[in-house]
Amino acid sequence: MNYKFEELAQTHPEILFLYVDVDDVVSVSSKLGVKAMPTFFLIKGKEVVKKIVGANPDEVKRMADASAESFGTTTTDIVVE
Repeated sequence: MNYKFEELAQTHPEILFLYVDVDDVVSVSSKLGVKAMPTFFLIKGKEVVKKIVGANPDEVKRMADASAESFGTTTTDIVVE
């Protein structure tokens, strides 16, 4: 999934893509309730807008595409756990 995630980051420069290693940053995974790997979050401001659990590159792409369309040029964060 890493290469697909990096590809999406290249395709959508208006979106901030972040990778968080749950072993290194336990507080983030705990706060967001990560139970399985990988878990993808679409976060707008401080609100989780969407969560995808599991390696589903098509669904993550749809999430990024929809985010880019709906939020326009506003920076949106997608966090992968």
